[in-house]
Amino acid sequence: MPVEVLRRSYRTSGQALGDYVNSEFYGERIIFEPSVDSYFGRSNVQLVKVNPPKASEPESMDSEVAQVLELIYNHATWNPQDSLLVATASAKHAERLDQALQAGMREKAHLAEFFEGHGREKFEITTIQDLAHRIADRVIFSIGFGKDSSGKAPKSLGFISHRDGHRYLANCLVSARKHITVVSALEATDLVDPSIIGCDGLREMLSEIAKPSFKTQDADVNPMIADLAIRLTKLGVTTRTNFSSRFKLVASVGEKAAVIEPDWGLLGYNLSERHRLRPMMIRALGWDYIRVPSFELFADPEAVAQRIAIALGIELSKKPQPLFEMEPRAFEDTHFAWGDPADSNDQRLREDKPPHWG
Repeated sequence: MPVEVLRRSYRTSGQALGDYVNSEFYGERIIFEPSVDSYFGRSNVQLVKVNPPKASEPESMDSEVAQVLELIYNHATWNPQDSLLVATASAKHAERLDQALQAGMREKAHLAEFFEGHGREKFEITTIQDLAHRIADRVIFSIGFGKDSSGKAPKSLGFISHRDGHRYLANCLVSARKHITVVSALEATDLVDPSIIGCDGLREMLSEIAKPSFKTQDADVNPMIADLAIRLTKLGVTTRTNFSSRFKLVASVGEKAAVIEPDWGLLGYNLSERHRLRPMMIRALGWDYIRVPSFELFADPEAVAQRIAIALGIELSKKPQPLFEMEPRAFEDTHFAWGDPADSNDQRLREDKPPHWG
């Protein structure tokens, strides 16, 4: 029986920590298309730090329980239209959160509708071990561990220290459709002890959230695309070439951004994906999608640039304006540099037609 391996994410809200998830958990095998939010620097991941006092029992500290409950109530109040999932690496922490929520709901009966809604994505508090095949609009990942009385992280981090902890962590990160909030009483610097089982993945995740790294694409830009980017910039459009490995040119004006794709570089397995599915996917991610025919870009790049600028909201004069001022020219660009006389034979060439032209 033939086996097909999924290599592409079709999530229309983008992937929280997409580059990190791809490199750390999937070996760069998954294609995550960037959303327009990532272009404008709007992150879909948040780190909430908890600073509890040192305790002899570092698992499920009271201050972390209180912080997670506050986030849950805030979500139910301000974003009830989005489903919510709470995950933790500690079974004890999950139980305490559930008990605290049940007790708190006696005074917050007006929020009961949220906790009973969303059908298959009904609100749930669970451990990362039990998270397989579960998804929600927003996820709160509360680690559930803090520092002990000596000021150090515990040697075991619950299900993160499990032999499948790396996979559990990956499942947690990809369970969020729109946004993930990480609640932690630990920092990356607290997880340098190699004796802490499974700490590497958690440390790298916390470091990435605190200081996200963005991959730069160093591939050569097609000369016609580079020229188009220059022309758009001269018209007042912000451009970025090689924004991602699959977006060779991105142009924006204000809060409106478009992916510019030449027809010689359309991506996709078949005709339907190249001309229908991929443009739909890009638009669903918040971009405008503008396809540029190669013959138009070669024949009249100025007109193409003006059309894109107008589509992005730039108001141009009806009278075409030259994008590049040729005067004054450098001496090397004049006929004198070639030893030619100052007179021109352009008129003679226009009138000197072959006999068969009539």
